[in-house]
Order: sequence, then structure tokens, then C-alpha cells
Amino acid sequence: MRKFIFLLFFIIFCFNLFAKDAEIIEVAGVTRVAENTNPNAMEPKDARFVMGAGVTWTNNPKLLGGHLDFGITLHRNILYLRNNLMLRGGGMTVRGEDYTVLTISNKLILGRNTDIPLRIYTYLESGVGIYGNQTKNFFEAPYVITGGFGGGVEIFSKSLGGIYVEIGYIGQRVNLGYPVSGIIIQTGWRIFF
Repeated sequence: MRKFIFLLFFIIFCFNLFAKDAEIIEVAGVTRVAENTNPNAMEPKDARFVMGAGVTWTNNPKLLGGHLDFGITLHRNILYLRNNLMLRGGGMTVRGEDYTVLTISNKLILGRNTDIPLRIYTYLESGVGIYGNQTKNFFEAPYVITGGFGGGVEIFSKSLGGIYVEIGYIGQRVNLGYPVSGIIIQTGWRIFF
């Protein structure tokens, strides 16, 4: 039953994703539907600010958690430049030991706008964080240092939002005797305003 409900919501979301406003026009007794072509309507790719939330997964260290981000568009034309501040947290496993980690990162995104409701981009990020478990307090040294790069795609919906998927490489120095690095996958929803 849950799978059916999820599938139903996914189908409705997909229909709404590429929906267009329509206007009913009656000319000489004939009714027809015309697309709304308001040139002043703002599209998500033209917005100045962005907020998002989603799910994060990395393979080394094994991390499953979530993230929040807030971004400011620095340049928007054919090329797109945005600076995001990202807060990421979750459960991490290193050498068989479980930790909770919280990082704050700065992400610089460079992308290309297209004529369709889609943006392809690449990013660089770096940040710092804290971690802890039963034997280590969050606020005592050592701390986490992160850095990474990757690429992603944003698919815009009609309502100034859109889904995104990112895949990249992240390196984290957790000061547990060795640096750890691996693949990072992030997906979620962003709101543009």
C-alpha cells in the first residue's frame, strides 16, 4: 500500500513538473485554450536566492544523514554562478565505530542554463565540523575538515522549486589517524525566490 501511495504521488509530481499555465480564450464563439506567455513571470532559474533540504549518503566514511543549504546567485545568464552555505549532519561509521557528525560547508556552484527547465552544474566545496560519540564530546578537539567536488542537475518545476541530484567526491580529515574520502550522493528539493 505504501508503494502504491508513493507511486501515485510521484506520478502527480511528474505531471505538475512540466505543467504550464493556460488561459481560456473565446473568439467568435469558439473556445480554445492558450498557454500563458507572460514575459514578466519569474522562472526558478532566474531567482536570486535558493533554499534546499535533502538526503546525503557517502561511502567512506559511511554517512547517512541530511543537509540544509542556503544560496545566493552571484551571476545569472547563460553561465550561472551561485554560492551556497550548507549544513550537513548524520551518523558516520569510521573503523567500526559510530559517530554523529555536523559540518558547515561553503559550496561554489558553476552551471549552465538551458532552454528547458533544467540546469547542469559543477561544484567545489570546503568546510569544517564537529563529531562525537559516547567516548568523545562534540566540542573537544579533534574536529572535522572537509573538501570536495562534483556535479549535479536541477530539474525545475512550475512553482519556483525543483528537485536536484548531485554526485561527487568528498575528502574528510577526521583526525582519527588517517584521512577518509569517497563518493557523496545528495538529493533533495530546492526553493528559488
